[in-house]
Amino acid sequence: FYTSSRWRRFARYYKAKHATCERCGKNPTENVDHRIPRKDRPDLAFEESNLRGLCIPCHNIVRTEQGIV
Repeated sequence: FYTSSRWRRFARYYKAKHATCERCGKNPTENVDHRIPRKDRPDLAFEESNLRGLCIPCHNIVRTEQGIV
């Protein structure tokens, strides 16, 4: 999924629209994160309301909180 051309185009679009991390508000957005994991709700994979732009440190924190890392 994450290597598909559709997702890469969509992630570029989303990062351009949300250039600053939506969690800390300080760092540039590096990752587009699914609020509700894609494995749980694949129908929301491209739904902007289910996404957030995160910097790398915030993305790592969120993944740890979710028990992914």
